[in-house]
Amino acid sequence: MVTHSSANVRAEESHIVDASLKRRARRLITNGSIPRQTRSLIQYALKIDDPDLVQLVNRVEAGEMTIDHVQLE
Repeated sequence: MVTHSSANVRAEESHIVDASLKRRARRLITNGSIPRQTRSLIQYALKIDDPDLVQLVNRVEAGEMTIDHVQLE
């Protein structure tokens, strides 16, 4: 059986990105300048390991303070 080393790298990168995303989300949750409703949404997405957490974090970091809807892809 042939193994590809690139598969291992992707798995490691995914783990690193996931840890980085969780740190970014936790930082946003503690940011008092972000509306409570938005922080609660991020906290819940973090708690349930929602795959759309990256979208939420990116939108808030880009300056969108109120998340009215999430477009699922």
